[in-house]
Parts: sequence; structure tokens; C-alpha cells
Amino acid sequence: MEIVLPDGYTGPVYLIEDEKDGTDIPLVNGRYLVEMPATCRMRVRSLGPFQRWHKQTLRYASGTGIPDAKLVPSSDPAQVMERMSNCGTCNGGPVHIEIFVGTDKQVDDFIRGPRPPLD
Repeated sequence: MEIVLPDGYTGPVYLIEDEKDGTDIPLVNGRYLVEMPATCRMRVRSLGPFQRWHKQTLRYASGTGIPDAKLVPSSDPAQVMERMSNCGTCNGGPVHIEIFVGTDKQVDDFIRGPRPPLD
């Protein structure tokens, strides 16, 4: 699974399951490829590719990789990294995956603040 974000993006990333109006996640060269729009909110027909074991990488459109903070011992709190990843529902809404990319301070502010609407 490869998730591609707009260059320089920091903030929440949402993949929202929408069987009726969502798009299919394409399989490209043996890996699922998710190219996020500028809003970093995408409706997908199925989250099935995420529900089985998979290796997941995030990168910017330019090709620059986004490291996963869970895999970097003693990571720099000011470095932009994947800081959080969850799957579930909220207040009876759609099943979705929520990923946060940013610094420690940005994710802390995000967690303490209200969640943005999924639409």
C-alpha cells in the first residue's frame, strides 16, 4: 500500500468507505496506490485492501518519503512524520481510516481539538 500526499501537506488524511460513490483503489505493480487529492479526503468503494496484512508507505508526490514515527527510535519532534493511524467510525458516521502527518505539536493540537467533518 502506497499513499501519496500533495507536496508539503501536513494534517489529517482520511480514506472514507463509500460503497456507492467511492472510487476503487488501483493495484499498480503489485501494490495498492492511493493518490490523495489536495484536501487529503478520499471516498473509496472499499477499505478491504487495508483490512488484511499489508506494508504501508506514505510519500509526497515529489517522491520524498514520509517516515512512520512508530518505526523511528527517538524521533525528532519537529520532523514531519506519520504520527497516528486509526480505523473506525465516529458518531455513527462512515467507516474510515484517519492518518495524521505532521510534527509532534501538530498532532497534539489535532488530538486536543475538534475533529473536522468527513464531508
